[in-house]
Amino acid sequence: MAGSISFYNSFLATMLKGVDFDSDTIRLALLTSGYTYDATDDTYADVLAKSTAEQQTLYLGGATGGTFTLGDGETDTDPIAYDASAATIEAALEAIYGEGLVTVAADTDFTITFATTVGASSLEASFASLTGATSPALTEDQAFVSVELPDGDGYTVGGEALASLAISEISGPAGKLDAADVTWSALTAVFRAGLLYIDGEIGGVTDPLIAYILFDTTPADITVSGVDWTVQWSANGIFKVS
Repeated sequence: MAGSISFYNSFLATMLKGVDFDSDTIRLALLTSGYTYDATDDTYADVLAKSTAEQQTLYLGGATGGTFTLGDGETDTDPIAYDASAATIEAALEAIYGEGLVTVAADTDFTITFATTVGASSLEASFASLTGATSPALTEDQAFVSVELPDGDGYTVGGEALASLAISEISGPAGKLDAADVTWSALTAVFRAGLLYIDGEIGGVTDPLIAYILFDTTPADITVSGVDWTVQWSANGIFKVS
């Protein structure tokens, strides 16, 4: 299967800031079709931010008194009044998930949206202390969907580090970057592309991007079940440098 490689606009600037292919770690992560290549993305975090954020609806059932709590399965909010504002609920959730990582909007009900960096929130609610409420509920409208494969089934979030990185001369000042092939063992997944990025900070930029690799240029998803799946680099190297 032949693929294609597309570089990010910022990679040249990253190179000029001093990439050391002998000591810096380059990783290859696997992405789903939920991500569309954008040459202006700069970092691994920029790519993950293209994930689909989780959204839930909080319905208090017309409560006339009492309190309720929200939590992530480990930590609960303090009791929240039945007539609390969206801002009050948002502040209570931020105390658990982090400032700026939750947005609560009020309409007929409350819409709770989590930042993609939260991932799956495991949000739960207790309405036992509400009074006058009819069928209060917390409903997931949109689950978090990452553009990177999740942990498990042969994959680890962040991808695999490239081994045996080497720059070899082609002619004159030109050379090629090569590495050992990358294999995921007993992989069960559906994915479409690979993401090459530098793991760490280069010139003040964390996890800068190198390139997007489309494995099937149709384009089409790759579906595997319990197999050892290998990215085999070209004999001409991953890419040329000069």
